[in-house]
Amino acid sequence: MQQEEMLLKRDAVIIGAGRIGRGFLAEMFLDAGCNITFADTDHSLIDALNRAGSYRLMKTSGKTDETVEISGYRAIYADNDSDMLDALCRENAIAAVAVPADALGQIAEVLAIALARRTMEHPQIPLDILVCVNTMSPAARLRSMLDSMLGGAALSYLRNRVGLINTVLLRVAPFPPKQMLLEHPLMVLDNGYPSISVDAAAFCGLPLRSKMVRLSDNIRAEDIRRIYTLNMAHATAAYIGVGKGYLTLNRAMEDEQVRREIVGALEESAAGLCSAFGFDAYELHQWNGEILEMMRNPLLDDGLIALGADTSRKLSLADRLVGPAVLAMRAGVSPVHLANAIAYGYLFSISRDSGTMRCQQLLGQRGIVAALEIISGIDIKHPLQNLLLEAYYSAKDELDQKSSR
Repeated sequence: MQQEEMLLKRDAVIIGAGRIGRGFLAEMFLDAGCNITFADTDHSLIDALNRAGSYRLMKTSGKTDETVEISGYRAIYADNDSDMLDALCRENAIAAVAVPADALGQIAEVLAIALARRTMEHPQIPLDILVCVNTMSPAARLRSMLDSMLGGAALSYLRNRVGLINTVLLRVAPFPPKQMLLEHPLMVLDNGYPSISVDAAAFCGLPLRSKMVRLSDNIRAEDIRRIYTLNMAHATAAYIGVGKGYLTLNRAMEDEQVRREIVGALEESAAGLCSAFGFDAYELHQWNGEILEMMRNPLLDDGLIALGADTSRKLSLADRLVGPAVLAMRAGVSPVHLANAIAYGYLFSISRDSGTMRCQQLLGQRGIVAALEIISGIDIKHPLQNLLLEAYYSAKDELDQKSSR
């Protein structure tokens, strides 16, 4: 009984008050009976949250809409060491990290200091941290960072009392339309996907009790499925859509050729996932259908530049395009649609982020063969190379002809 009461009174620290943090995670922690503290480096956002005292979460599936009022939280500056450490070192704290992948190192520095303090103040009380970062195996990456920063008793506390928990979340949360933001500046708009999968074995304390939390016995397979389907479909829409002159997901999805490429890529990925992880083909077909429905939802529009940014990461060997292409080929399926998306990914130069610029510089200086080897891990011996080269030169010819008109 005492454990259950403590669970209900947990203090949840959401590191990253963006659309996922203010959206699904806030709703989930409230459903679990937690007190909520948002932490973010964006001082204007934190000030606005504190002034407002509440905001709206609008969940739209394309068929039904639901509005949830989020209130009763507090918000602190993530770069205020005192406030952050006090929040993370509360006896009954639980945390969630919802930041971009490239901010994980900065968060690790804050967490390392907090863990060192918890080692002194609460050496026997665990701290569980849900890692909601859109990259492969983010909990392992975060643990490796923390491992290199800590020593002695704090390192022992990390290894024995800290649960770094991989999650799989299918909430899609684009920027709301301008009219909505004019009326409700802090509004979050998302697709209302009802649950998050979490690694059941990774908790060091009591698992979070909420109808929105699903404990998974194979989070790795679920994580790969998400990245090789949802993230892959978004990347395919971005790269091929931009190649055809579109800038938003809705506009790209109106194009029959773009839709065919996405459907084909999902089918190729499904073949590889079923072969490699034993997913049921019919259930995966239904899963992919839900993804297509999400992408067709007119209220869930998103910018293709943002969806395609950081091509050095998104075109890497185990990530959302090359990864499923490799699995499909192992399953005996020629991944022609995935190859097209990869080819257009290498021609995606509209974003000015460092990852995309690095990819374009390498491509310009050393050519596609070297770029495929260095970024995607596809060398001359790899069975995918010829298919990718053929797709690349075909896509390049098409874009060159379009630009010369």
